[in-house]
Amino acid sequence: MRFNGGTVTVNNGQYARVLDSTGLKGTKNGATASIAPMSGTGSIAINTGQATTTMFGAPTNAVNFPSAFATLRAEADTYATYANDITVRNASAGALDWNAATVDPYLTLSGGTNVWRLTSDQLRRIRTITLRSMPSDATLLVVVTDWTTGSWKVPDFSGIGINQADRILIAFPTATSLTLAADSATVEGSILAPRAAVSLLNRSDVEGQVIAASFSHTGGGEIHNAPFDGDIRCVTVIKPTPTPSPMPTPSATPTPSATPSPSRPRRRARPRRRPAAQSPHPASPRPIRGRPPTPRLTRGPPTMSRLPPPSRAAKCSPPATRWPRRRRASPVSPAASRAPGR
Repeated sequence: MRFNGGTVTVNNGQYARVLDSTGLKGTKNGATASIAPMSGTGSIAINTGQATTTMFGAPTNAVNFPSAFATLRAEADTYATYANDITVRNASAGALDWNAATVDPYLTLSGGTNVWRLTSDQLRRIRTITLRSMPSDATLLVVVTDWTTGSWKVPDFSGIGINQADRILIAFPTATSLTLAADSATVEGSILAPRAAVSLLNRSDVEGQVIAASFSHTGGGEIHNAPFDGDIRCVTVIKPTPTPSPMPTPSATPTPSATPSPSRPRRRARPRRRPAAQSPHPASPRPIRGRPPTPRLTRGPPTMSRLPPPSRAAKCSPPATRWPRRRRASPVSPAASRAPGR
């Protein structure tokens, strides 16, 4: 913590704690206490009788800031996907002219979460925000979708105060720098800019919380204790438009040249033998003594009467399987011959 001559006052029974106590000292004087540098000017004035032993170092229930900010950045990114669900009018209940130099939007909120999406250009044009109604169970989430850097002159908030500020959240998901100008009005609600260096130059107040990557407060305004306690749920999420992937240009496929198929060599036909003429009464061979006569075979072309008749078993036998054959099996189809489950 760096002191530069000013005083930060802690009210409403709250306490202060500094992790690194190097160069600092704590004092307690009855119902008040303070933390100040050992040399130099500036202090933290605590309007409670806080004990000095609780002013420095990390308590057992200290916030894990790296983990907490990772969660806050993720939440801010999620808020950026929420769709607008309220209709903003002008004082005559007509449409707003966002091309005008200044605009005065009028909001009528309903119970539950109310999402108001704004661009950075629209936010800078707003002069006064008037809430015609804000039910006790209503939450207003303002999402500035494209803010990166720059100064914001906070507009006037009409129709609400600190009693409603704890249900208003102004989110800057993409901001890296945010400066509240010196002539700003009071911010009614909390500021969520977890990636930004936030500077308060305004002489007015912030009624809520400031969540930033770094924070500088050099104006004369105050940050009042109104932590965000709204209920953000049941919202419509904007579905991103899918980017079509470029189609690859098909390359020309060369036409394959015809490859002649190898021709099969032609087989030379064998000459058919002409049967020799046979005598109608062939001579019987001379019997050899001691041996029975050997019958003489007759040469000639085979005829169907000389081929063995087809056996019934060969014609109707099923395909070979590992199952034993049945005796005298009747003709069956191959499918019927398979065993169940095979």
